[in-house]
Amino acid sequence: MKRSRLLFLIPILILVLIVVFWAKVRNILLELLLGSLLAYMLEPAVCFLTRKNKIKRGLAIFIVICILILIIAAVLIFVVPILARNITEIVANIPAVMEKLTNKIKNLTSNPEINEKLTSVINTFYNKLQNNIATIGENVSGYIFTVAGSIIEVIVGILTTFVLTVYLMKDKKKIFDTFLGWFPFSWHDTVKGICDELGRILSKFLQGQLLIALIIGILETIGLMLLRVPYAVLLGIIGGISNFIPYFGPVIGAVPAVISAMFVSPIKAIWALMVFVLAQQFDNNILSPKIIQGNLGIHPITTIIVIFIGGEFFSIAGILLAVPVYAVLKCIAIRIFTACRIQDK
Repeated sequence: MKRSRLLFLIPILILVLIVVFWAKVRNILLELLLGSLLAYMLEPAVCFLTRKNKIKRGLAIFIVICILILIIAAVLIFVVPILARNITEIVANIPAVMEKLTNKIKNLTSNPEINEKLTSVINTFYNKLQNNIATIGENVSGYIFTVAGSIIEVIVGILTTFVLTVYLMKDKKKIFDTFLGWFPFSWHDTVKGICDELGRILSKFLQGQLLIALIIGILETIGLMLLRVPYAVLLGIIGGISNFIPYFGPVIGAVPAVISAMFVSPIKAIWALMVFVLAQQFDNNILSPKIIQGNLGIHPITTIIVIFIGGEFFSIAGILLAVPVYAVLKCIAIRIFTACRIQDK
């Protein structure tokens, strides 16, 4: 076997070791991954302070971390209670909403057979919804009990993530040089190329898409609040998060808001739909071109297939992360294959 072929075996070996020892390394890898992502996302802010304001890197990292903690605290204090209240109201109003929906369907036709079938469909949906809510409630209760029983472990995990973030930002050059030293010198250009390409991908999907989702979520929330659509904050957040999903995301995010507005009045539902359409146009024509500046070179059909596969195997998390994960794997595979062909000649 030629030495360049080992380049293929390294990621495969690492993946096998992770799978075999997953139960033991899960928490460590999660904290390391979160710390790495957080460090990468905060790096532009640190660079801005060091270059524009001539602040030392250590002080800049401290300022950025403090600002992040203040933002998290503000979200926990002001946003989370509103979301909890919205969710509680939705669960409490489900019977009234279902009754109102049934009455509206009955008014659509005077045929008793059609009314009976539609009512049966509504009742079946309502029963399944109740079962799902009960299941979610049990899971959440169990999760809260688990967290409460290991609160020290949770706190240690959060602190560890922040400590890793600080050290990864502070010593990133030393860490990268050490990582590069694991590979033969002839592979350094390939490894640097992979890291640069991954940096571009992460920049688009972690920094760019997160910023866009935040802006779109705020705009949609403000629009729904001005229209006085029920649960505007929750629906706006759903719209912002769904914006991560290519092609389908805006539609998925608009559906709950339109349905919620429909129970107020059909006119308000149309206006709610217009809020999401205008927000999406603003994203497509102004935000994305300015913030992301291009695409990942993934064909739309491939994107759709990848999203379906991610949703099938990993549910909502798979849908949200399918495209960036595929882009990362594609980048690594192409770079390694190219390097092997060059070294084998």
